[in-house]
Amino acid sequence: MRYFIDVIIEYIKKNIGLYIILLLILVIGILSGSLTVNLLSALQKEELTKYLNMFFININNMDLDSTNIFYSSLSNNLKTLLIIFLSGLLIFGFPIVFIIIFLRGFMLGFTTGYFISEFGTKGVLLSIFAIVPQNILIITGILSIGVTTLYFDFTVLKSKRKYYRESYGNLILGYLFSFLFFSLFLLFASLIEGYISPFLIRIIANYIS
Repeated sequence: MRYFIDVIIEYIKKNIGLYIILLLILVIGILSGSLTVNLLSALQKEELTKYLNMFFININNMDLDSTNIFYSSLSNNLKTLLIIFLSGLLIFGFPIVFIIIFLRGFMLGFTTGYFISEFGTKGVLLSIFAIVPQNILIITGILSIGVTTLYFDFTVLKSKRKYYRESYGNLILGYLFSFLFFSLFLLFASLIEGYISPFLIRIIANYIS
């Protein structure tokens, strides 16, 4: 376990510049999402709040199938990973990484911003226990996968120069290995979303309603 932690720390140190760039894009996305909450009309907020209140009231009577939630979450995460992976292979498709990370930040910022805006302290609790746990892993995984993709693309571009040569096959293998390794973060995030978050949401829903 310690070995893997050391590998991740060393990887982050080696690519700290790329991590900072993607982290800034993520923060911009989160801020944009949270500010968008203020742009919703009173009617839109009322409809959303009414829907959520009904959800919280009836959640104990709902059959939340953890397995279905897990597979649905995993499917969405795998689609995101596939898009990022293919964008990396296209070399000049790396701007897609920026867009995906921005949108992830936007959705996170909008969701937490709305909960806090409409439910106050209860919204904070809902965000901390029902949204943050899996998103810590998702963000860590996607940021690292994004860094892997950018590093691969930039290395391939550099290898085309006369004074820089590196085997394309080795680059592909390294890219694939790193990609699979950081994909585990999203697998664990899906497990949390499927088997832990519904339980926490039920507890908090009873407090909110």
